[in-house]
Amino acid sequence: MFLSNPPDIKLSCRLKDFFMYMSAYHVMYAHCIASFCRVLSIQYHYKPLFRSSRWIWGNIIVSWIIGLPAALPYLFFDDGACLIRNSEKFLDIYACFSIIFAPVTIVIICNLATLRYVRLSSKRIHNLNSNNTNQLGKREMHLCKTMLLTFCIYVIGAAPIFLERVFVNDENYFPSVVSTIFRILPAIALFADVILLIYSDQSVRNIIIKTLQCNEKFLCIFKC
Repeated sequence: MFLSNPPDIKLSCRLKDFFMYMSAYHVMYAHCIASFCRVLSIQYHYKPLFRSSRWIWGNIIVSWIIGLPAALPYLFFDDGACLIRNSEKFLDIYACFSIIFAPVTIVIICNLATLRYVRLSSKRIHNLNSNNTNQLGKREMHLCKTMLLTFCIYVIGAAPIFLERVFVNDENYFPSVVSTIFRILPAIALFADVILLIYSDQSVRNIIIKTLQCNEKFLCIFKC
């Protein structure tokens, strides 16, 4: 069922939905790709490929490749923002499944596999070198916890708006203030993820500090 509005308005609405959902797919499936690649990097740590920059760039490209076609239905069908709320219900169900439930399942499975492998490896070589094993286990556990925490933060932020669109038929069921909060929660969650990653990663903090120092030097030279 398509809009009776002029074609340019319909196209503008669909493009807006396409880019909005594509960004959500990129964020969610970037977590999935990171979790899956983490499993491979740990289990096959002896392979040079998993420590190369090509592997990192490949992960980024794959996450973009997944996000782009996943959002294509919003270019060909009208979302609830472009139609009466109950008109294209399957898009809301599709979004809830593909943005929330599928990524959550993938991340949980990958992180459980990572934790299982780390624990089995720690037990297997514990008697050989307990100090290095403990350090490895702590490092991997810290990374897994950080990844899970960032993922959970974004899911908590993104889930309300999608669940509300799927399971609530009345547009005025929630007060306008609550609906507005639901819409800004994903952006707040994404910002919180960025802050958490910066705080938990020393290398990222060093890069930011060096960048700020270089900018300060550049500004000083420019002022002089």
